[in-house]
Amino acid sequence: MFRTVQGAKVNLLKYVLVGVGRADCTGPTAEITLMGYAKLDQKGCGLHLRQFARAFIFDDGANRVLFVSIDACMVGFSLKNAVLEKLEELYNDTYTHENFILSGTHTHGAPGGFLVDVLYDITELGFCKETFDAYTNGIFNAIKQAHEHVTESHVYFSKGEVDANINRSPASYDLNPEAERKQYEYNTDKTLTQLKIVRASDGVLLGAINWYAVHAVSLNNTNCLVTSDNVGYASVLLESEYNPGKLVGQGDFVGAFASSNLGDVSPNMFGPICVNTGEPCDYQTSTCDGEAKYCIAMGPGENMFESAEIIATRLFTKSKDLLINDNTARELTGSVKFIHQWVEMPKQITDVQLENGTTHTVSGNPRNNPMQDATFLTVELQGVDGAWNIIATDANFETRFIWKKTSVLMGTSEAEIQWDVRENIQPGVYRIRHFGYYKLILGGIFPYEGTSNSFSVVSP
Repeated sequence: MFRTVQGAKVNLLKYVLVGVGRADCTGPTAEITLMGYAKLDQKGCGLHLRQFARAFIFDDGANRVLFVSIDACMVGFSLKNAVLEKLEELYNDTYTHENFILSGTHTHGAPGGFLVDVLYDITELGFCKETFDAYTNGIFNAIKQAHEHVTESHVYFSKGEVDANINRSPASYDLNPEAERKQYEYNTDKTLTQLKIVRASDGVLLGAINWYAVHAVSLNNTNCLVTSDNVGYASVLLESEYNPGKLVGQGDFVGAFASSNLGDVSPNMFGPICVNTGEPCDYQTSTCDGEAKYCIAMGPGENMFESAEIIATRLFTKSKDLLINDNTARELTGSVKFIHQWVEMPKQITDVQLENGTTHTVSGNPRNNPMQDATFLTVELQGVDGAWNIIATDANFETRFIWKKTSVLMGTSEAEIQWDVRENIQPGVYRIRHFGYYKLILGGIFPYEGTSNSFSVVSP
Protein backbone atom coordinates (compact mmCIF):
# COMPACT_ATOMS: atom_id res chain seq x y z
CA MET A 1 0.00 0.00 0.00
CA PHE A 2 1.10 3.59 -0.54
CA ARG A 3 0.46 6.92 1.18
CA THR A 4 0.71 10.23 -0.69
CA VAL A 5 2.80 12.89 1.08
CA GLN A 6 3.17 16.29 -0.60
CA GLY A 7 2.78 14.76 -4.03
CA ALA A 8 5.26 11.90 -3.38
CA LYS A 9 4.49 8.20 -2.90
CA VAL A 10 5.91 6.58 0.25
CA ASN A 11 6.01 2.78 0.43
CA LEU A 12 4.49 1.62 3.73
CA LEU A 13 4.63 -2.11 2.92
CA LYS A 14 5.52 -3.87 6.20
CA TYR A 15 5.40 -7.44 5.08
CA VAL A 16 6.72 -9.72 2.39
CA LEU A 17 4.94 -12.59 0.68
CA VAL A 18 6.40 -15.89 1.93
CA GLY A 19 5.62 -19.52 1.18
CA VAL A 20 7.10 -22.58 2.90
CA GLY A 21 6.98 -26.24 1.89
CA ARG A 22 8.57 -29.59 2.66
CA ALA A 23 8.58 -32.91 0.82
CA ASP A 24 10.18 -36.32 1.12
CA CYS A 25 13.12 -36.76 -1.27
CA THR A 26 14.59 -40.01 0.08
CA GLY A 27 16.66 -41.81 -2.52
CA PRO A 28 17.41 -45.55 -2.84
CA THR A 29 18.45 -46.98 0.52
CA ALA A 30 20.23 -50.11 -0.66
CA GLU A 31 23.17 -51.02 -2.90
CA ILE A 32 23.96 -47.40 -3.89
CA THR A 33 27.24 -45.89 -2.70
CA LEU A 34 26.71 -43.08 -0.23
CA MET A 35 28.18 -39.79 -1.40
CA GLY A 36 30.76 -37.80 0.51
CA TYR A 37 33.48 -40.12 1.74
CA ALA A 38 34.22 -41.52 -1.76
CA LYS A 39 34.40 -45.01 -0.29
CA LEU A 40 33.29 -47.58 -2.86
CA ASP A 41 32.28 -50.21 -0.32
CA GLN A 42 30.12 -47.79 1.69
CA LYS A 43 26.89 -48.87 0.06
CA GLY A 44 23.43 -48.27 1.42
CA CYS A 45 22.10 -51.04 3.67
CA GLY A 46 18.94 -49.41 4.95
CA LEU A 47 17.61 -46.21 6.50
CA HIS A 48 18.25 -44.15 9.60
CA LEU A 49 16.72 -40.75 8.75
CA ARG A 50 14.63 -39.84 5.70
CA GLN A 51 15.78 -37.06 3.40
CA PHE A 52 13.63 -33.97 2.95
CA ALA A 53 13.62 -30.93 0.68
CA ARG A 54 12.57 -27.69 2.38
CA ALA A 55 11.48 -24.75 0.22
CA PHE A 56 11.10 -21.06 1.04
CA ILE A 57 9.71 -18.39 -1.32
CA PHE A 58 10.21 -14.66 -0.69
CA ASP A 59 8.33 -12.11 -2.82
CA ASP A 60 8.08 -8.31 -2.45
CA GLY A 61 5.54 -7.92 -5.25
CA ALA A 62 8.22 -7.11 -7.81
CA ASN A 63 10.93 -9.73 -7.25
CA ARG A 64 10.71 -13.35 -6.14
CA VAL A 65 13.48 -15.52 -4.67
CA LEU A 66 13.26 -19.28 -4.10
CA PHE A 67 15.58 -21.02 -1.61
CA VAL A 68 15.58 -24.80 -1.19
CA SER A 69 17.67 -26.79 1.27
CA ILE A 70 17.88 -30.53 0.56
CA ASP A 71 19.24 -33.33 2.75
CA ALA A 72 21.93 -34.33 0.24
CA CYS A 73 25.69 -34.00 0.02
CA MET A 74 25.60 -31.34 -2.68
CA VAL A 75 23.73 -30.29 -5.80
CA GLY A 76 24.60 -29.66 -9.43
CA PHE A 77 23.41 -28.03 -12.62
CA SER A 78 21.64 -31.10 -14.02
CA LEU A 79 19.53 -31.58 -10.88
CA LYS A 80 18.60 -27.90 -10.72
CA ASN A 81 17.80 -27.87 -14.43
CA ALA A 82 15.52 -30.92 -14.09
CA VAL A 83 13.58 -29.21 -11.31
CA LEU A 84 13.26 -26.01 -13.34
CA GLU A 85 11.88 -27.96 -16.30
CA LYS A 86 9.11 -29.34 -14.08
CA LEU A 87 8.45 -25.89 -12.59
CA GLU A 88 8.20 -24.31 -16.04
CA GLU A 89 5.33 -26.62 -16.95
CA LEU A 90 3.24 -25.14 -14.11
CA TYR A 91 4.59 -21.65 -13.54
CA ASN A 92 6.16 -20.60 -16.85
CA ASP A 93 9.25 -18.45 -16.16
CA THR A 94 8.42 -17.60 -12.53
CA TYR A 95 11.48 -19.57 -11.39
CA THR A 96 14.79 -19.43 -13.24
CA HIS A 97 18.44 -20.29 -12.67
CA GLU A 98 18.86 -16.70 -11.51
CA ASN A 99 16.27 -16.51 -8.72
CA PHE A 100 16.36 -20.19 -7.61
CA ILE A 101 18.95 -21.13 -4.95
CA LEU A 102 19.37 -24.89 -4.40
CA SER A 103 21.56 -25.89 -1.45
CA GLY A 104 22.68 -29.28 -0.12
CA THR A 105 23.14 -29.78 3.63
CA HIS A 106 26.34 -31.75 2.88
CA THR A 107 25.36 -34.94 4.67
CA HIS A 108 27.77 -37.75 3.79
CA GLY A 109 25.10 -40.34 4.46
CA ALA A 110 22.85 -39.92 1.42
CA PRO A 111 22.89 -41.86 -1.89
CA GLY A 112 24.96 -40.48 -4.76
CA GLY A 113 25.08 -40.92 -8.50
CA PHE A 114 22.97 -37.88 -9.39
CA LEU A 115 25.41 -35.15 -10.38
CA VAL A 116 25.87 -36.29 -14.00
CA ASP A 117 29.59 -35.61 -13.76
CA VAL A 118 32.34 -38.25 -14.00
CA LEU A 119 34.41 -36.65 -11.25
CA TYR A 120 31.60 -37.01 -8.70
CA ASP A 121 29.65 -40.00 -9.96
CA ILE A 122 32.66 -42.30 -10.47
CA THR A 123 32.72 -43.17 -6.76
CA GLU A 124 29.08 -44.26 -7.14
CA LEU A 125 30.06 -46.33 -10.20
CA GLY A 126 28.08 -44.07 -12.48
CA PHE A 127 24.77 -42.29 -12.79
CA CYS A 128 21.82 -43.55 -10.70
CA LYS A 129 18.46 -42.52 -12.12
CA GLU A 130 16.65 -43.57 -8.94
CA THR A 131 18.59 -41.05 -6.86
CA PHE A 132 18.23 -38.34 -9.49
CA ASP A 133 14.46 -38.83 -9.80
CA ALA A 134 13.91 -39.00 -6.04
CA TYR A 135 15.72 -35.70 -5.51
CA THR A 136 14.08 -34.01 -8.50
CA ASN A 137 10.56 -35.00 -7.47
CA GLY A 138 11.10 -34.18 -3.81
CA ILE A 139 12.48 -30.72 -4.53
CA PHE A 140 9.68 -30.00 -7.01
CA ASN A 141 6.98 -31.12 -4.56
CA ALA A 142 8.40 -28.93 -1.78
CA ILE A 143 8.45 -25.90 -4.10
CA LYS A 144 4.92 -26.60 -5.32
CA GLN A 145 3.71 -26.72 -1.74
CA ALA A 146 5.44 -23.43 -0.93
CA HIS A 147 4.13 -21.77 -4.11
CA GLU A 148 0.55 -22.72 -3.27
CA HIS A 149 0.78 -21.33 0.29
CA VAL A 150 2.35 -17.90 -0.24
CA THR A 151 0.98 -15.48 2.35
CA GLU A 152 1.73 -12.05 3.81
CA SER A 153 4.45 -12.51 6.42
CA HIS A 154 7.03 -10.79 8.59
CA VAL A 155 10.65 -11.96 8.41
CA TYR A 156 13.07 -11.49 11.33
CA PHE A 157 16.85 -11.84 11.45
CA SER A 158 18.76 -12.97 14.53
CA LYS A 159 21.91 -14.82 15.49
CA GLY A 160 23.50 -16.60 18.43
CA GLU A 161 26.52 -18.65 19.41
CA VAL A 162 26.56 -22.47 19.41
CA ASP A 163 29.44 -24.69 20.55
CA ALA A 164 28.99 -27.50 18.04
CA ASN A 165 32.12 -27.52 15.87
CA ILE A 166 35.91 -27.62 15.81
CA ASN A 167 38.49 -26.80 13.16
CA ARG A 168 39.58 -30.04 11.46
CA SER A 169 42.81 -28.43 10.26
CA PRO A 170 43.95 -26.10 13.07
CA ALA A 171 47.60 -26.25 12.01
CA SER A 172 46.64 -24.81 8.63
CA TYR A 173 44.54 -22.11 10.28
CA ASP A 174 47.54 -21.13 12.41
CA LEU A 175 49.39 -20.21 9.22
CA ASN A 176 47.05 -17.24 8.70
CA PRO A 177 48.55 -13.86 9.62
CA GLU A 178 48.38 -13.15 13.35
CA ALA A 179 46.62 -9.85 12.74
CA GLU A 180 43.83 -11.67 10.93
CA ARG A 181 43.49 -14.40 13.56
CA LYS A 182 43.19 -11.79 16.33
CA GLN A 183 39.99 -10.52 14.74
CA TYR A 184 38.16 -13.68 15.80
CA GLU A 185 37.56 -15.36 19.14
CA TYR A 186 37.66 -18.90 17.69
CA ASN A 187 39.32 -20.69 14.79
CA THR A 188 35.84 -21.63 13.49
CA ASP A 189 32.62 -19.70 12.98
CA LYS A 190 30.33 -20.58 15.90
CA THR A 191 27.50 -18.19 14.96
CA LEU A 192 24.09 -19.60 14.07
CA THR A 193 22.17 -17.20 11.82
CA GLN A 194 18.39 -17.45 11.61
CA LEU A 195 15.51 -16.14 9.51
CA LYS A 196 12.19 -16.37 11.35
CA ILE A 197 8.96 -16.30 9.31
CA VAL A 198 5.69 -15.21 10.93
CA ARG A 199 2.31 -14.97 9.20
CA ALA A 200 1.11 -11.36 9.24
CA SER A 201 -2.59 -12.05 9.70
CA ASP A 202 -2.41 -13.93 13.00
CA GLY A 203 1.23 -14.09 14.15
CA VAL A 204 1.53 -17.84 13.56
CA LEU A 205 5.10 -19.10 13.16
CA LEU A 206 5.40 -20.56 9.65
CA GLY A 207 9.06 -21.50 9.40
CA ALA A 208 12.71 -20.79 10.00
CA ILE A 209 15.98 -21.10 8.10
CA ASN A 210 19.11 -21.60 10.16
CA TRP A 211 22.66 -21.43 8.83
CA TYR A 212 25.53 -22.91 10.85
CA ALA A 213 29.02 -23.98 9.84
CA VAL A 214 29.44 -27.69 10.50
CA HIS A 215 30.08 -30.75 8.37
CA ALA A 216 27.20 -33.24 8.44
CA VAL A 217 29.60 -36.11 9.18
CA SER A 218 28.86 -37.20 12.74
CA LEU A 219 28.16 -40.60 11.18
CA ASN A 220 31.50 -41.76 9.80
CA ASN A 221 32.37 -43.87 6.75
CA THR A 222 31.53 -47.12 8.53
CA ASN A 223 27.85 -46.15 8.43
CA CYS A 224 25.76 -47.73 5.69
CA LEU A 225 22.32 -46.39 6.64
CA VAL A 226 20.93 -43.51 4.58
CA THR A 227 20.77 -40.51 6.92
CA SER A 228 20.50 -36.72 6.94
CA ASP A 229 22.98 -36.76 9.86
CA ASN A 230 23.28 -34.01 12.50
CA VAL A 231 21.79 -31.00 10.67
CA GLY A 232 19.00 -33.15 9.23
CA TYR A 233 18.07 -34.35 12.69
CA ALA A 234 18.19 -30.75 13.97
CA SER A 235 15.50 -29.96 11.39
CA VAL A 236 13.45 -32.94 12.56
CA LEU A 237 13.70 -31.77 16.19
CA LEU A 238 12.69 -28.21 15.31
CA GLU A 239 9.76 -29.27 13.13
CA SER A 240 8.56 -31.75 15.74
CA GLU A 241 8.61 -28.97 18.34
CA TYR A 242 6.38 -26.69 16.26
CA ASN A 243 4.21 -29.39 14.69
CA PRO A 244 3.01 -31.03 17.92
CA GLY A 245 1.18 -34.30 17.53
CA LYS A 246 2.42 -34.77 13.96
CA LEU A 247 4.69 -37.50 12.63
CA VAL A 248 8.10 -36.56 11.25
CA GLY A 249 7.68 -34.87 7.87
CA GLN A 250 4.14 -33.70 8.59
CA GLY A 251 2.78 -30.36 9.76
CA ASP A 252 2.72 -26.78 8.45
CA PHE A 253 5.88 -25.45 10.15
CA VAL A 254 9.04 -25.91 8.07
CA GLY A 255 12.45 -25.59 9.74
CA ALA A 256 15.71 -25.92 7.82
CA PHE A 257 19.34 -26.10 8.94
CA ALA A 258 21.19 -25.19 5.78
CA SER A 259 24.89 -25.39 4.97
CA SER A 260 27.12 -22.34 5.22
CA ASN A 261 30.90 -21.83 5.54
CA LEU A 262 31.60 -25.40 6.65
CA GLY A 263 34.79 -26.08 4.68
CA ASP A 264 37.22 -27.08 7.44
CA VAL A 265 34.64 -27.38 10.20
CA SER A 266 34.04 -30.73 11.92
CA PRO A 267 31.36 -31.87 14.40
CA ASN A 268 33.75 -34.45 15.92
CA MET A 269 34.49 -32.36 18.99
CA PHE A 270 36.83 -34.76 20.78
CA GLY A 271 39.24 -34.10 17.95
CA PRO A 272 41.53 -36.56 16.13
CA ILE A 273 42.70 -39.51 18.23
CA CYS A 274 45.11 -42.34 17.41
CA VAL A 275 42.76 -45.30 17.72
CA ASN A 276 45.72 -47.68 18.09
CA THR A 277 47.20 -45.85 21.10
CA GLY A 278 44.50 -43.52 22.46
CA GLU A 279 46.86 -40.55 22.17
CA PRO A 280 46.11 -37.35 20.20
CA CYS A 281 47.20 -37.39 16.56
CA ASP A 282 50.23 -35.37 15.49
CA TYR A 283 49.10 -31.74 15.42
CA GLN A 284 50.88 -30.81 12.19
CA THR A 285 50.31 -33.91 10.08
CA SER A 286 47.18 -35.56 11.59
CA THR A 287 48.96 -38.91 11.59
CA CYS A 288 49.85 -41.58 14.13
CA ASP A 289 53.55 -42.47 13.86
CA GLY A 290 53.40 -41.24 10.28
CA GLU A 291 50.28 -43.25 9.32
CA ALA A 292 47.00 -41.47 8.61
CA LYS A 293 44.74 -44.55 8.83
CA TYR A 294 44.83 -44.66 12.63
CA CYS A 295 43.99 -40.97 13.08
CA ILE A 296 40.21 -40.77 13.58
CA ALA A 297 38.13 -37.84 14.86
CA MET A 298 35.12 -38.55 17.03
CA GLY A 299 32.80 -37.18 19.70
CA PRO A 300 31.10 -35.54 21.46
CA GLY A 301 29.14 -38.75 22.12
CA GLU A 302 30.25 -42.26 22.96
CA ASN A 303 29.30 -43.45 19.46
CA MET A 304 28.52 -41.82 16.14
CA PHE A 305 24.73 -41.89 16.57
CA GLU A 306 24.96 -40.29 20.00
CA SER A 307 27.35 -37.69 18.56
CA ALA A 308 24.88 -36.82 15.80
CA GLU A 309 22.12 -36.43 18.38
CA ILE A 310 24.20 -34.17 20.62
CA ILE A 311 25.20 -31.84 17.76
CA ALA A 312 21.62 -31.76 16.47
CA THR A 313 20.24 -30.98 19.91
CA ARG A 314 22.65 -28.07 20.38
CA LEU A 315 21.63 -26.57 17.05
CA PHE A 316 17.92 -27.13 17.73
CA THR A 317 18.15 -25.63 21.23
CA LYS A 318 19.76 -22.41 20.01
CA SER A 319 17.32 -22.12 17.11
CA LYS A 320 14.35 -22.53 19.46
CA ASP A 321 15.86 -20.02 21.89
CA LEU A 322 16.16 -17.43 19.11
CA LEU A 323 12.61 -18.10 17.97
CA ILE A 324 11.23 -17.57 21.47
CA ASN A 325 13.49 -15.34 23.51
CA ASP A 326 15.74 -13.21 21.30
CA ASN A 327 14.79 -9.59 21.91
CA THR A 328 17.48 -8.43 19.50
CA ALA A 329 15.74 -9.96 16.46
CA ARG A 330 15.48 -7.39 13.66
CA GLU A 331 12.63 -7.32 11.19
CA LEU A 332 13.84 -7.29 7.60
CA THR A 333 12.24 -4.66 5.38
CA GLY A 334 12.86 -3.36 1.89
CA SER A 335 13.10 -5.06 -1.48
CA VAL A 336 13.86 -8.70 -2.22
CA LYS A 337 17.00 -8.94 -4.35
CA PHE A 338 19.13 -11.72 -5.76
CA ILE A 339 22.51 -12.03 -7.48
CA HIS A 340 23.43 -14.87 -9.83
CA GLN A 341 26.71 -15.52 -11.61
CA TRP A 342 27.83 -18.36 -13.89
CA VAL A 343 31.29 -19.72 -12.99
CA GLU A 344 33.13 -22.26 -15.14
CA MET A 345 34.33 -25.21 -13.01
CA PRO A 346 36.64 -28.20 -13.80
CA LYS A 347 34.70 -30.78 -15.48
CA GLN A 348 7.36 -61.59 -0.58
CA ILE A 349 5.78 -62.86 2.72
CA THR A 350 7.38 -61.64 5.92
CA ASP A 351 8.10 -63.63 9.06
CA VAL A 352 8.58 -61.18 11.91
CA GLN A 353 9.99 -61.98 15.35
CA LEU A 354 10.63 -59.37 18.05
CA GLU A 355 13.46 -59.45 20.56
CA ASN A 356 14.75 -56.51 22.62
CA GLY A 357 13.31 -53.82 20.40
CA THR A 358 14.54 -55.43 17.17
CA THR A 359 12.65 -57.20 14.41
CA HIS A 360 13.14 -55.30 9.72
CA THR A 361 12.32 -59.85 8.50
CA VAL A 362 12.48 -61.55 5.09
CA SER A 363 12.46 -58.47 2.91
CA GLY A 364 12.19 -57.13 -0.59
CA ASN A 365 14.96 -54.93 -1.97
CA PRO A 366 14.32 -51.29 -0.92
CA ARG A 367 15.25 -50.25 -4.45
CA ASN A 368 12.03 -51.85 -5.66
CA ASN A 369 10.30 -48.76 -4.24
CA PRO A 370 11.98 -45.96 -2.21
CA MET A 371 8.68 -45.41 -0.36
CA GLN A 372 8.81 -41.66 -0.95
CA ASP A 373 6.16 -39.90 1.15
CA ALA A 374 5.62 -43.28 2.83
CA THR A 375 7.68 -45.42 5.23
CA PHE A 376 9.46 -48.76 5.48
CA LEU A 377 8.34 -49.14 9.08
CA THR A 378 6.01 -47.92 11.77
CA VAL A 379 6.16 -48.18 15.55
CA GLU A 380 2.60 -48.33 16.84
CA LEU A 381 1.02 -47.92 20.31
CA GLN A 382 -2.28 -49.60 21.12
CA GLY A 383 -4.90 -47.21 22.46
CA VAL A 384 -7.51 -47.90 25.14
CA ASP A 385 -10.03 -48.51 22.35
CA GLY A 386 -7.81 -51.21 20.86
CA ALA A 387 -6.82 -49.11 17.83
CA TRP A 388 -3.16 -48.88 16.84
CA ASN A 389 -1.64 -45.37 16.65
CA ILE A 390 1.60 -44.61 14.81
CA ILE A 391 4.13 -42.94 17.10
CA ALA A 392 7.26 -43.28 14.91
CA THR A 393 8.30 -44.04 11.32
CA ASP A 394 11.57 -44.57 9.49
CA ALA A 395 12.03 -40.78 9.60
CA ASN A 396 12.55 -40.82 13.37
CA PHE A 397 16.05 -40.70 14.83
CA GLU A 398 15.39 -43.60 17.20
CA THR A 399 14.50 -46.05 14.40
CA ARG A 400 16.81 -47.85 11.98
CA PHE A 401 15.95 -49.89 8.91
CA ILE A 402 18.90 -52.19 8.06
CA TRP A 403 18.86 -54.23 4.85
CA LYS A 404 21.19 -56.88 3.43
CA LYS A 405 21.15 -59.28 0.49
CA THR A 406 21.31 -62.93 1.52
CA SER A 407 21.70 -64.54 -1.92
CA VAL A 408 22.71 -62.93 -5.19
CA LEU A 409 21.76 -66.08 -7.12
CA MET A 410 18.28 -66.40 -5.61
CA GLY A 411 17.73 -62.64 -5.25
CA THR A 412 16.71 -62.99 -1.60
CA SER A 413 17.28 -60.47 1.17
CA GLU A 414 16.39 -59.73 4.74
CA ALA A 415 16.06 -56.67 6.89
CA GLU A 416 16.27 -55.70 10.54
CA ILE A 417 14.27 -52.97 12.26
CA GLN A 418 15.72 -51.40 15.39
CA TRP A 419 13.83 -49.09 17.74
CA ASP A 420 15.63 -47.42 20.65
CA VAL A 421 13.09 -47.17 23.45
CA ARG A 422 13.74 -43.79 25.06
CA GLU A 423 13.16 -42.97 28.75
CA ASN A 424 10.26 -40.65 27.97
CA ILE A 425 8.31 -43.23 25.96
CA GLN A 426 4.75 -43.86 27.11
CA PRO A 427 4.28 -47.27 28.78
CA GLY A 428 1.90 -49.54 26.91
CA VAL A 429 1.50 -52.24 24.30
CA TYR A 430 3.43 -51.73 21.06
CA ARG A 431 4.03 -53.41 17.72
CA ILE A 432 6.33 -52.81 14.75
CA ARG A 433 5.16 -53.04 11.14
CA HIS A 434 7.25 -53.34 7.99
CA PHE A 435 6.23 -52.25 4.49
CA GLY A 436 7.97 -52.88 1.19
CA TYR A 437 7.76 -54.16 -2.36
CA TYR A 438 8.95 -57.50 -3.75
CA LYS A 439 9.85 -58.35 -7.33
CA LEU A 440 8.94 -61.57 -9.13
CA ILE A 441 11.52 -63.29 -11.33
CA LEU A 442 9.06 -63.34 -14.22
CA GLY A 443 8.31 -59.64 -13.80
CA GLY A 444 6.15 -57.37 -11.70
CA ILE A 445 6.68 -55.44 -8.45
CA PHE A 446 4.10 -55.89 -5.69
CA PRO A 447 3.55 -54.49 -2.17
CA TYR A 448 3.79 -56.52 1.03
CA GLU A 449 3.68 -55.84 4.75
CA GLY A 450 4.36 -57.66 7.98
CA THR A 451 3.57 -57.08 11.66
CA SER A 452 5.49 -58.10 14.76
CA ASN A 453 3.96 -59.71 17.80
CA SER A 454 2.74 -57.11 20.28
CA PHE A 455 5.05 -56.34 23.20
CA SER A 456 4.91 -54.26 26.36
CA VAL A 457 6.98 -51.25 27.33
CA VAL A 458 6.89 -50.57 31.06
CA SER A 459 8.22 -47.79 33.27
CA PRO A 460 11.69 -48.42 34.73
